[in-house]
Amino acid sequence: MRPRSRVLGRTFRANVSRVGTAANAVALGASFVNATGSRRARRRRRGEFLNDPDRACTDGIIVATCGAFALQLLTRQTLTGFGVKINEKIAAGELWRLVTPMFLHGGLPHLMVNMYSLNSIGPLVEATFGREQFCATYLAAGLAGNYASYRFCPTPSLGASGAVFGLAGALAVYLQRHKHLLGERADMQLKQIGSALAVNMAFGLTSARIDNWGHGGGLLGGAASAYFTGPNLVLESDDPSGRSMRRKIVNKPVVQSFLIVDTDPGIDDAFALAIAAQTMREEIEIVGVTTMFGNVRRDEATRNAKLMTQLTSIPGDERGFKVPVVDGSRVPIGMLAHGDREGRGAHDADDSQVFVADFVHADDGFGGARARVETEAFEKEKAYAYEAGKEAADFIAETCARYPGEVTVLALASLTNVALAFRRYPECLHTMGELVVLGGAFSVNGNVNPAAEANILGDPDAADEVFRTFERTYVVGLDVTTRVQLHSSDLARLARPFHSDGNGDLNDGKKCSDRVRLFLHDAAQFYKEYHLNAAGLDGIYMHDPTALLLAVPSIRNRVFTLHEGAVRVVTEGISRGQTILDVRRKWHVPNEWTSAPKCRVALDVDVDAALVELRSRLGCAPEDER
Repeated sequence: MRPRSRVLGRTFRANVSRVGTAANAVALGASFVNATGSRRARRRRRGEFLNDPDRACTDGIIVATCGAFALQLLTRQTLTGFGVKINEKIAAGELWRLVTPMFLHGGLPHLMVNMYSLNSIGPLVEATFGREQFCATYLAAGLAGNYASYRFCPTPSLGASGAVFGLAGALAVYLQRHKHLLGERADMQLKQIGSALAVNMAFGLTSARIDNWGHGGGLLGGAASAYFTGPNLVLESDDPSGRSMRRKIVNKPVVQSFLIVDTDPGIDDAFALAIAAQTMREEIEIVGVTTMFGNVRRDEATRNAKLMTQLTSIPGDERGFKVPVVDGSRVPIGMLAHGDREGRGAHDADDSQVFVADFVHADDGFGGARARVETEAFEKEKAYAYEAGKEAADFIAETCARYPGEVTVLALASLTNVALAFRRYPECLHTMGELVVLGGAFSVNGNVNPAAEANILGDPDAADEVFRTFERTYVVGLDVTTRVQLHSSDLARLARPFHSDGNGDLNDGKKCSDRVRLFLHDAAQFYKEYHLNAAGLDGIYMHDPTALLLAVPSIRNRVFTLHEGAVRVVTEGISRGQTILDVRRKWHVPNEWTSAPKCRVALDVDVDAALVELRSRLGCAPEDER
């Protein structure tokens, strides 16, 4: 039964969970996830309860909570009345009552159950997360539990169980995130945690004396803390040269997603690659760059991707990770040999008849600026890994399988590589996290002809195939990207260095380096001339960088307005390459859009917000002018 305590004439709901042996089972089942488990057991046998560095914070919280309970008794519950959660007093401004209840208890049985539970799971979480993050998670979970109780439970309450539930939630997020590294051990542990939580939540529902809102709020608070702050383990090479196949597990900052950039560099591609590689390491991690035809032919695209990876590498980077650069298709699906459905000949096909936009980006794809920086850039240690014969479709599918649900593919060119990945590996439809597509024109004319935008027209068959098979797709087209523009004054600021010592490679993680900014400035001059002649714009459209913003969830949600609906592509006739979005969805008679999954299409953008992001990262905002 739940203990009840009478303090100052009031009956308080005990925020406690009888996890007992269940919580102990959770900790025992999890002990193999972290090698510290056996060491803790040996120390407990030797009587070193308070000297184990892996559980110092757990012991400190237990001692502090037991001390608080002693003070509750010594003050004859005056301390309890001062710190218990009472909604009316919190509303009146006594905000400390959102924190103090996690250190107070309604009786000795209440205290013993919660401290036993904390002792069971706390050391594992502390050893896995580290002291600082363990304490932050415990406090965040307790605060979240007390806030949920304040909002939804009118009865006064106290107890540490909301914080303990939060530790279980945090551990569950950690295990789910690293199932690809921990394998069956993580699955077993998740089942044990789930069983323990289900038993305790079910038990809570049987009694009106149990503060289930406190438990649920704590669980969500701990889970959210782990989701946004880690730990985040990845496999990295233990050989800085990248030649060894050996890997080690290291803890890295939590990122929203792993990113594969499928690209045809391209001047605006270069802008996007630079921004992603040098200023977005807290939001994304580039795990590969795949190439294909479009702005240039495929081989030139690979050459440019290598250059951008090399140019945007950060000196002193301790990750020891060389970004894979992988060749993709030379030709669209429609130019493959008859019967070659999986595109096995796409890698080496004759691309002499493929249309490329050299009139927009120049013969080298970089506005004639490549030669100036190429030799110097490759004097540095190689920052990329290139394997001749490796194909983009295989790489995309293999990477998504390695990190299921965590990889975003940012398609800045035609969708040939993505379509071939789905054809060769149907399971990739489930393992790919998200697909962000730069392409289409939904309410404006195209940029190749009135109907079609260049990336979609480059391979309309592939685009239509992808749109009607993959459901986690985000699309941004000319409706939005032509509104996000850098003007001549912005481009001029790119040529002005931030560092007077001449070290062009210095990078603070917030702005692109001076060397990269100068290269982008030089490449953009040819691009600007094209825009002036074709559109009367004294500047450039930021097509690819805008798509990059859409690929980052924290930016996406505040910059873009998305509309859901099936997208189909016209694959023949005068309107070949046209993208048509079904915003109505409900029709009396089924049609070609009916069975297609819903895409999320950006049809509006907060231009000012988008430009703030891009200008600040490029170092070309007006306030950056000196």
